[in-house]
Order: sequence, then structure tokens, then C-alpha cells
Amino acid sequence: LGLSRGVPQMEEQPSSSRTARLRKYSESLLEAVNRTQKFYERRQTFITVSATLASCLAAWWTYTARVAHQEKLEAHLRAIHEEMERTQLATKKAQEDKIEEVRDTYTTNFSLSYLLPGIGGTFLLGYAAGFRHGSKMAARATREMKTSMEEALHRK
Repeated sequence: LGLSRGVPQMEEQPSSSRTARLRKYSESLLEAVNRTQKFYERRQTFITVSATLASCLAAWWTYTARVAHQEKLEAHLRAIHEEMERTQLATKKAQEDKIEEVRDTYTTNFSLSYLLPGIGGTFLLGYAAGFRHGSKMAARATREMKTSMEEALHRK
């Protein structure tokens, strides 16, 4: 195999039509590559500028689409927020009405005859618990004082 112009040259075999077809194919391929290379070399500036413009247009379109999508999402979220506030206000109003109704029900039936026994019972319960605790603490203090006095007498 000899090399000329970077393309391998095959040795001729007169009886092989396959070799002839391969040679013809490689020559046409080399010619196509050379034509393509010359085309790009002649139009390099145009292709570079065109690619740059296409890239800029794609970036601008992507940015515009993203902004439009963001605005659409914000409008949707704003609508959801407004609906939630409306629902919350309606629910709050209903709860306030219910509380007012319950308050009115119990304030109209309010009487000291219900309040005084509760206050009195709580007072007596607290007094009894405090009295018991105080008595217990006084007994403990007396016992400790008596024990310490007895120990002091035994040491002497």
C-alpha cells in the first residue's frame, strides 16, 4: 500500500471488481470531504456569525419563554392565595358567629347561683390541701428539732 496525499492507495488487482469499487468509493469520499472543507473555509465568517446569531436568538427565546411561564405561575399562585384568603375569611366569620352564638347562649343563662358554689368549693378544697400540707410540714420540723436536741443531749 502506498500513501499519496494522505489517502491509502491500494495495489491494483486486475481481476477484482470489488477493489475497483472500493477505490472509486474512497476517491468520491475524499472528493466530498475536500469540497465540504473548501465550502466551510470560504464561508467561515458567515457560518460563525450565523451560529452566533442563532445562539443569541435561542437564548432570547428561552429567556422570554421562562419569563412568560414565571408570570403565568405567579398569576396562578396569586389566584390560589386570594381564594384561600376568601375561604379563610368566610371560615373565620362563621367561627366568630358560632362563638358569638355560644357566648350569647351562656351569658344569657349566667347567674351567680352557678358561680358561687364553684368558687366556694374551690376555696375549701385549696384551704384543706394547704392546711394538710402546713400541718405535715410543722410536724416534720418539730420532729427534726426534737431529734437534733436529743442528739445534742446524748453527745454531752
